[in-house]
Amino acid sequence: MCRMAASISSGKTDLTALFAGGPLSLPAQASADPSRRQADGWGVGRVAPDGGIAALERSASPLADAVPSFTRTLRRAAGPGTLIAHVRDASNPLGLSRARLVRPENNHPFAGEGLLFAHNGTLSICPEIRENLGSCAARLRGASDSEVLFWQLVKMRDAYGDLALAVEMALDEIWTVWGSCSGDRPGVKAPYRGLNIFVSDGSRLCVLCHYPLKKKKDSLLTPGWDWGEIAWRTSPGGAVFSSEPLDAGPWRRLREGELADAVLSGGKIKVSVRGIAAARGKAALK
Repeated sequence: MCRMAASISSGKTDLTALFAGGPLSLPAQASADPSRRQADGWGVGRVAPDGGIAALERSASPLADAVPSFTRTLRRAAGPGTLIAHVRDASNPLGLSRARLVRPENNHPFAGEGLLFAHNGTLSICPEIRENLGSCAARLRGASDSEVLFWQLVKMRDAYGDLALAVEMALDEIWTVWGSCSGDRPGVKAPYRGLNIFVSDGSRLCVLCHYPLKKKKDSLLTPGWDWGEIAWRTSPGGAVFSSEPLDAGPWRRLREGELADAVLSGGKIKVSVRGIAAARGKAALK
């Protein structure tokens, strides 16, 4: 399970201590489970309030071997808009060799057409969704199911003109495609396993919490915090979201099937949370 964190703010916020320095930080989370370290690379990106990609660095090196570089990258990337940091535990629904799977171009965050995106989970019907990308298919550069999901969101944003609605319509399309292809995918029980999503145009950050499980379990480093449940909090002029709490708190919970919409306007952040119909009521996927 990948680890990720994002901040949307009106100014240059130094996130190095929160994201990289403490006992609950992303490097600590990435190494918390010795049997499953998040060792398939890392990335940091920032999209400015005007939609320009102000920073993007992705590495295939394990984060455990690159914490100083990760920390420096966070510091360089600081600025107004949305910053996303991601630590990868690569899913492989396409059955790629490790040499093709673990490459910088397959790492998060993905950027293009004014959007910055990171994902935690697995899109099991990646080829079928790719077939429905239209002109966005030509923009694919790697071999990642998450990159396909990113360009699906770009397609939906362009079609509907609204970022939050794009997330909802992408999820709806996945289930529609699954309805037509599930009979051709023996052994695949659902179209995805987890769709925790961070996507931003710089002035707006949409966060989907959707990682349904048959049995609840604790997060890696915060007892009592549900696995897959996203942590978030606000501060003057900003908001932070993370795969689980990055420090002792306090943190709010973004629960299964909820979408947070953080909007930056006039130097202030307004966060609204609502349930997503396409996610609510779906059977547990694992």
